This record gives sequence, structure tokens and C-alpha cells, in this order.
Amino acid sequence: MTLDGKIASYTGESSISSEKDKKRVHALRSSVDAVIVGSNTVLVDDPRLDVRYVEGKDPLKVVVDSVLKIPLGSRLVTLFPEKLVIACTQKANKEKAEELKKRGVTLLFCGDGEHVDLPLLFEKLYQMGVRRALVEGGGELNWHLLKHALIHEIQLTIAPFIVGGRNAKTPVEGEGFPKIREGFKLKLASVDTQDDEVVLRYFVIY
Repeated sequence: MTLDGKIASYTGESSISSEKDKKRVHALRSSVDAVIVGSNTVLVDDPRLDVRYVEGKDPLKVVVDSVLKIPLGSRLVTLFPEKLVIACTQKANKEKAEELKKRGVTLLFCGDGEHVDLPLLFEKLYQMGVRRALVEGGGELNWHLLKHALIHEIQLTIAPFIVGGRNAKTPVEGEGFPKIREGFKLKLASVDTQDDEVVLRYFVIY
């Protein structure tokens, strides 16, 4: 994020990571079984979620997408259908679900409400062999995972930019807490620097 706590500008542009931090994140990706993002991240960034800046294995790519908003032309669908898992609800479009399955995408139906049942999703991912997952946001997904006590560690790079913008996205969105003391508690594990960036590592205390 930027020094003023933004993960994108108010226009949605999010080119924050330096080359060094991209290598750090890609090394982290190569060390996990799955990388998880929300549907809005796919719609805005059209990510690949693969490992390119270092040598290493490609993780499973998981999108939390309750009603299957993911475009059929997105890079995850067109480039990595066999390694793509989409978590949706029973309210998802049935025709689109069938089309995605035809292309080799794995669908996990998790609940029949408005949102994906995240604890159920993690149970199903565990059954698929996922033991370590990296969540790369966005802010709504991060909030809901924290609420369900599913995030154990947070790694955050502070980049040397200030972009402002009252509507610019932050690392954790959601409805939030009315009082600071009600917020999630963290324990600092390490502080590292890389050029003008600071990399913070925290454990979440539930």
C-alpha cells in the first residue's frame, strides 16, 4: 500500500509494487498451495496470479465470486482454466457455471446466500490438499476473512507514495468497527526494508 494507506488510486490504478517487491510476492506465491482473490480484483486488474519474477511452482488460483461475475475472457479463464477454482453460491448463473466447467474450471458451491460461505470454502480447499494459502485481496474479501478468523498472518509493503483520495481503496474495507479498540489485534513479527519500502509482518490475534 502507499504511505497513506491506499492499495489503488481513486481511479482504480494500482501500480504500486516495485520490481523488488514483485519478486518478493512471487516468491511467496511459489511457496503456497493457493492464491485467493475476490471477484472485484479480477474485474479491475485482470490478474494472472502466476509465478513469473522468480523460479518456482504455480499455485492454484482461487476466485471468490458469489454470482460468477468473472468474465469468460479474463486471463485466469483463458490462460489457466485447469488451475482455476471459483467459489460461488447456489445463486450463480447456471449457464455460465456450465460454460466455465466445460473450459476446465473447477467450481466450488459454498452456500446458498448472498455471499460465499468462507469457512466452508476453506474446508473444501483443505480437502483438495491446500494447506497454505496467500490472499491478495481486495479489501472486501480481506475484511470478511478477518471476521471469520481465517487470516493468521499479514504481510504489508509500504511504498514511498502518497496518492490521497477519499474514495481510494484501502487494504481492508467492509463495514468496519465503530471503535478503534474493537478492531483486530496484531502482533508485530518483523520489519524489513528494501530500498525506500518497508515490509511489515504481523500475526493476527483472535
